[in-house]
Amino acid sequence: MEAQANLLLQLYGESRGRAAEYWGPSHVELDRRVQLNGAPERAKQWYDAQNPTFRTYLDAFARGINDFAQTHPDKVGAEYRALLPVTGVDVIGHSLRAVHYGYMGSSERLRREVAAFQSANAPASAAAKLMASLDNFRIPVIRPRSIANSYRRLHGGPVNNRGRVKDKDCDVPIRAD
Repeated sequence: MEAQANLLLQLYGESRGRAAEYWGPSHVELDRRVQLNGAPERAKQWYDAQNPTFRTYLDAFARGINDFAQTHPDKVGAEYRALLPVTGVDVIGHSLRAVHYGYMGSSERLRREVAAFQSANAPASAAAKLMASLDNFRIPVIRPRSIANSYRRLHGGPVNNRGRVKDKDCDVPIRAD
């Protein structure tokens, strides 16, 4: 946090869909995409869907950010203090925006894929209409899973023969779909 406080807070502000409110009109397009896709509401839903123990981890992480900002105000730019306090919902919201809307569902990636399809398969007029409609495109998102389970699957957490994480604090089914 010490070296990247402003960047971290900027990313969380962008994930709230309120960056233009904090830092000006150059962020309106990003806010529009984040709000259009319901990312802030979905972050709250995903936070609420977490195991209570895992929610305490998310809240503790957010509390650490807030504590740092309070004890080291010289390390946090004035323009970034406006979005404090950070919450566990912000932690989930950033991951949601960065992965689902930033990488998997980015407008640029979508435009590249449509352009590739256009050149290979589609008549130019149909592709042109599709490209023109991308500004109003709503990105479908997979249904939420327990972030704890996804984390453990990616980072080698043990799973028992019933598809459950072997963890006394987090015994949540892992779906294989």
